[in-house]
Amino acid sequence: MPADLRIFEANSLAVNNSGLTGESEAVKITGQCTEHGHSTPLEAKNVTFFSTLCVSGNGKGVVIKTGANTFMGKIADLT
Repeated sequence: MPADLRIFEANSLAVNNSGLTGESEAVKITGQCTEHGHSTPLEAKNVTFFSTLCVSGNGKGVVIKTGANTFMGKIADLT
């Protein structure tokens, strides 16, 4: 993914977040925010993150963060 994106349309979209979370399982992105009160953005089913890989499907989204403001950028700043 080129930036942090809020997905509003998804067609069988799955993203590999292993670079952020270490999980090897792909996360299915629904494009709908059905749950509120996530303790972390990683739990949201309508957000993808910079540097993660789309492993299947396609979708449409809006860029919400770029560069050092991305989730990965904040992790990089901590190191």
